[in-house]
Amino acid sequence: MADGFFVTPPDEATLRFAWQHRNDDVAQLLLSSHPEVDIRAAARQIEGLQTAAAKWPTLLNSSTFCYPPRLNCEQASSEATANYKAQLCQRLSGPTAVAADLTGGMGIDTMALAAKLRKVHYIERNESLYQLAVNNFSALKISNIVCHNAEAENWIATTAEPLEVAYIDPARRDAHGRKVAAFEQCEPNLVALMPALLAHARRVVVKASPMIDIALAISQIGPIAEIHIMAVGGECKEVLFVSGEAGDIAMHCVCIAHGRVADFAYSRREAAEAQATYCQHAQRYLYVPHAALMKGGCFNLIGHRYELLKLDRNSHLYTSERLVADFPGRVFEIETTTPLSRKHIAPLLPDGRASVLCRNYPAEAADLQRQLRLRDGGSHTLVATTIMGRRLGLLCHSVQIDN
Repeated sequence: MADGFFVTPPDEATLRFAWQHRNDDVAQLLLSSHPEVDIRAAARQIEGLQTAAAKWPTLLNSSTFCYPPRLNCEQASSEATANYKAQLCQRLSGPTAVAADLTGGMGIDTMALAAKLRKVHYIERNESLYQLAVNNFSALKISNIVCHNAEAENWIATTAEPLEVAYIDPARRDAHGRKVAAFEQCEPNLVALMPALLAHARRVVVKASPMIDIALAISQIGPIAEIHIMAVGGECKEVLFVSGEAGDIAMHCVCIAHGRVADFAYSRREAAEAQATYCQHAQRYLYVPHAALMKGGCFNLIGHRYELLKLDRNSHLYTSERLVADFPGRVFEIETTTPLSRKHIAPLLPDGRASVLCRNYPAEAADLQRQLRLRDGGSHTLVATTIMGRRLGLLCHSVQIDN
């Protein structure tokens, strides 16, 4: 069990206390005296409520939802990615499907699946986490989830009910709590378990670390029909592998932001065949792909599809004279190109403020910012990069686009 895990959900008084103090400082609260409640359980609940504000906003509609310890909350999917996966599984199998979440955990993915499918099996080996989820599903009046306190391997080996979708998110920590990414290092060992999953379910959907080696993963658990790379808030969060017939793989680089989902879809063959066109110098606009596209690695295809010029082979930045308003990433207008020295930068930024972004440049952004004696803030971004073999800075400001 996770350190500090409670075996049973908090009582009503503790839940009520946590709800009333949901905006309080947890560290200060633990130092205060509240003998009428289990203060440690209340603190865990408050931490969960504060996490929910950003990660699972819908859960804030329930004052009786019981949150697990911090580590379990950190490992759980966000509401946005869970909803995306549920819609994906509905597309793969139809709304009358039976699915299984084989590594149920906190139950976020299970609840999202249950909202889109006829029946979902929740499987969780940790008894305390299982009991907490059972309590929460009941409190939320979700009636189409069947719960099992079992190992994923044992459940899949003994269940008689066929599945349209088996969803699995293997634990990405080893016995010492260190993060791992490779499938054979996860718990359960997905490489060993995959044959049983493929034999029992029409489709298998695997959630992997954003650090996963995609080519290696395909060789280990293939055949793969689709890969979905998800970025939320500018950060790559998950990579999903969907089993299917051998052939060209459909790629989806997905950016979820401000309640909207942008999907850059392509095939691996299309990406491999695309050719880049390079610029001689930076033009009026600069384009920075979002994190999922960076993970996908379809760099030539990005430029080809949007008719943009690439700055350099390894810079993965693009430029154009005309504005491409639907570009999947950040867009800047370039004010000037400059050598990256204090002498050249200081006159351009009299207030000494700018964000710094380094791409294909031999320094970290924080280090370059210190070298140039710049502070964060202001309306400018200084992009340090390489353009046709020359290391230069692009002083820019953001272009706000209402798509």
